[in-house]
Amino acid sequence: MEFYKYYRAGVNLGGWLSQYFAALAGEGHFDRFITEEDIAIIAGWGADHVRLPVDYDIIENGGAKEPFQEANLEYIDRALDWCDKHGLRVILDLHKAPGQVYGYGSEPNPMLADEVNRQRFLAIWTMFAKRYKGIGDRLVFELVNEISDPTDYQWNRVYVRAVETIRSVDAERVVLVGGNDANSVLTLKELTLVEDPKVVYNFHHYDPLFFTHQLAHFSEDILEYGQVIHYPGEMPGVQEYLNRHPEYLHKLGRQAWETNDKQLIEKYLRHADNFTTYTGKQLYCGEFGVIDSAKPDDAVRWVKDVIELLDARRIGRAYWSYKEMDFGLVDRNRNVVNGELIKVLFGK
Repeated sequence: MEFYKYYRAGVNLGGWLSQYFAALAGEGHFDRFITEEDIAIIAGWGADHVRLPVDYDIIENGGAKEPFQEANLEYIDRALDWCDKHGLRVILDLHKAPGQVYGYGSEPNPMLADEVNRQRFLAIWTMFAKRYKGIGDRLVFELVNEISDPTDYQWNRVYVRAVETIRSVDAERVVLVGGNDANSVLTLKELTLVEDPKVVYNFHHYDPLFFTHQLAHFSEDILEYGQVIHYPGEMPGVQEYLNRHPEYLHKLGRQAWETNDKQLIEKYLRHADNFTTYTGKQLYCGEFGVIDSAKPDDAVRWVKDVIELLDARRIGRAYWSYKEMDFGLVDRNRNVVNGELIKVLFGK
C-alpha cells in the first residue's frame, strides 16, 4: 500500500484523549471536546484522515492493572465509527506511554529503561491489536509520540519488540514508527529498520521552532528569545542567543539558521529525501503547524510551502491541531480561526 495515497491530508485531534488537562478539561470533557459534528466538519474540509492521540493513563486501569478502562476505550471505538461514517481513516497514536519523559535529558527514559514500563507499553499494543484486528485497513497504529532516547539505542530495541508483539496478533496492520529526539527528521538515520512492508516511518516538522513556536507561553526557551518571526523573513540574533544558552542547543540549535524561508524547509527535508532514497521505506509527517501567536499570513505561507514540498515527495501529513491547543484550526466553539489556512491544508 502506498501510504500517501490514503493518508495525504489529515489533522490531529489533540487535547481530547491526550493532554486534556492542558485544554478545557473538566466534567464531561470527553463527551464534548470532540463529537461527531467535529468529524463531519473535518471531512467536509476535504481531509482524508485524522490522527487520534491517546494518553496511556486514560486507558490503563490505575497502576497498569487489567482490565483496561472500557468506558474510555469506547471513546476510541466511537471515533472510529464516526470516521468510518464520514469517510475518514484513523491513525491511533499512543501519545504518551507509561514512564515516558519528554525532552532530551541526560538520563535514560524510564519508558525504555524500566522493564515494567516496557511490559505495560507492550500490553497496551497487545490489547489494541486484539480489539481492532477485524477493523480493516482504515486504522493505522502509531507506537508512540515523540520518543526521546538519550542512549540512542533503547528505542530501537523497544520498537522492534512492539512491532513483533502486534504482528503476533495482527499480521496486516500498518504500524507507524517515529525517530528519536521527538520524531526529528534529523534522526531517521539512527533507526534500526525492520523488513516489514507494513511498517511506515514517521517524523514531525516544526523547524525552525523559533518561527513555529514563537512566543509560546509553554516554552521557556522560546519565550525568552521573545521575537516575532515572519515567513519568509529573518530570525535575528538566533546564533547569539544560542551562544548565550548552550543548554538549549540540543532542542533549538542542532541546525541553526538565521533565514526563515522555503530553502530552509528544503534543507530539513533533504534528510527525508536521503531516508527514502537509501532505505526504500515510506515516510509520513504526523505533525506540523504554526502557533496562533504567529501572524496569520505568515502561517499560511509557511504551511503552503511545507505542503508543496511534502506533496512533491509523496509524504502525507496531519496538521497539529484541530481544536484549541495553541495551534487550533477552530476555537472551542468550532469557529474557524484562519479560513485561508483551511483552504491551503485541504484545498477547499
